[in-house]
Amino acid sequence: MHEALIRFIAYVPCATGPLSIVGSSLTLTSIARTKQTAASSPARARRGRNQLSTYNRLMVGISIFDLIFSFGVTLGPLPLPSGTSRPGFPSLGRGNTQSCTFQGFLIYLGMAYVFVGGAVDQPAFCSEMPRAA
Repeated sequence: MHEALIRFIAYVPCATGPLSIVGSSLTLTSIARTKQTAASSPARARRGRNQLSTYNRLMVGISIFDLIFSFGVTLGPLPLPSGTSRPGFPSLGRGNTQSCTFQGFLIYLGMAYVFVGGAVDQPAFCSEMPRAA
């Protein structure tokens, strides 16, 4: 039972990671279509505003970093070096040191979406703060 639970916990991200990849891809597709619609608008073209809004640019950043993070998480325990285990834990890895390092790089690089997301949330947070009289 203990080994089955550990395997379940280790492989759950392999199922949820692709869902996050699909969600981020759909977000990027939606933003790309928004840009095309905005660029084709005669009123926006006259004003020279064919760029994405700040919010959409931040959402693109969040989605790209989420794609990187989700890909690293989707790999699950497979990039871990094979034959490495701790007492009481099964060896789930099939990779080597380089694959493990690459997965760690993807996960840490993808965590940048937390900081980009903070940039999106900061204006909302600051607007809720009481103003000094």
